[in-house]
Amino acid sequence: MDADSTAVLVRDVRQTFFSLLGIPSPSLQEGALARYCVARLRELGMTVEVDRAGEEIGADTGNLIAWLPGDTTLPTILLCAHMDTVPSAVEVRPRVDEGGIVHTDKTAVLGADDKAGVAAILAALRQIRRLRPTHGPIQVLLTIAEERGMEGIRRLQPQRLAADFGLCLDSDGPVGTFVVTGMGCVSFRIEYGFRASPADVRQTSAVRTLRQVLVELRRSPAFADVQWEIAQFMGVERDHGLGVQAVGRIRSWSNRQLQAAVRAMRTAFQSLAMRTDSYFILETDVSFPAYDIPAHSMVRERIEQSMRRCGLTPVPMRVTDGSDANWLCGEFGLPVVNLGMGYEHAHSVRERIAISDICDVTRVVLDFVANPPRNPLEGGAWHGQP
Repeated sequence: MDADSTAVLVRDVRQTFFSLLGIPSPSLQEGALARYCVARLRELGMTVEVDRAGEEIGADTGNLIAWLPGDTTLPTILLCAHMDTVPSAVEVRPRVDEGGIVHTDKTAVLGADDKAGVAAILAALRQIRRLRPTHGPIQVLLTIAEERGMEGIRRLQPQRLAADFGLCLDSDGPVGTFVVTGMGCVSFRIEYGFRASPADVRQTSAVRTLRQVLVELRRSPAFADVQWEIAQFMGVERDHGLGVQAVGRIRSWSNRQLQAAVRAMRTAFQSLAMRTDSYFILETDVSFPAYDIPAHSMVRERIEQSMRRCGLTPVPMRVTDGSDANWLCGEFGLPVVNLGMGYEHAHSVRERIAISDICDVTRVVLDFVANPPRNPLEGGAWHGQP
């Protein structure tokens, strides 16, 4: 990229990022930011749709799905970021220090997570329109309510995804890092109690029994590669007496291991209830699925090549926290890597990011889109279950 193009890019990134920072978009209140993004995407000749995810969760808008035509003999690429921020990223007063670092006056969270990702996507698309490189079709997905347990993408209809592979711009690692493996998480609530005996005896026995069963489960083969956390342990009152409940979550790098752990929990309590005059209630919910992008996959090879061409050293990462990438890859089967955006201290008033980092990510996205594989055998299958 020559000096003039670089200057245009830096100016565009800065202007776009500051425009986004000026539009509050806490989870479920992304409507104003969505309207801004819709206008910018349509200016670039993209068709834009808003799904009904917002109606299901009480938000004032839905996920944005945009489409830019391209050479249909080339793979379709997805670019994804989320529009919402944590609640305290409102009335943001951004500052830029001499080193080009953007931060706030410490009265609010900056919101670089994930407005930096949105800014990079919009800036990359404008560069594509200006430079007109050959590229395949491009699909853009801007989600809502990611900060509320990824509620937006969890309600995305999978048939709306038409990409072969893609990029998610939402990791807090340094620029050059990219997430290829994400841990999965299942939250659970287990309630257990006895029906016979005096109430105080029932609850005391239930507490002791529940603890014992949970300890035994943790020692079982089904939990060999599972992390276990109990967040709450408390008594409950039912019509038939007193019981006890445990609320927590289990984590694993394998969805199969998570499923096996849940089955083991259910089997253990079913067996116990059959042997005693007791009852149990087990409720589980997939907070986010696990995923893994193999080293030989096309999306991984292409992003590494793009980073090197942009002067970066690619560093694959494994992370334990969830993101939209977990659902895109682990649930919908769409191979995506999550790019490190360079922001630091996310979700705090110390949050900061360098304009140069957003520019570097934008260049990587532009290169990734503008240098597509020419056939499905170049770097592996275009689209497959990771």
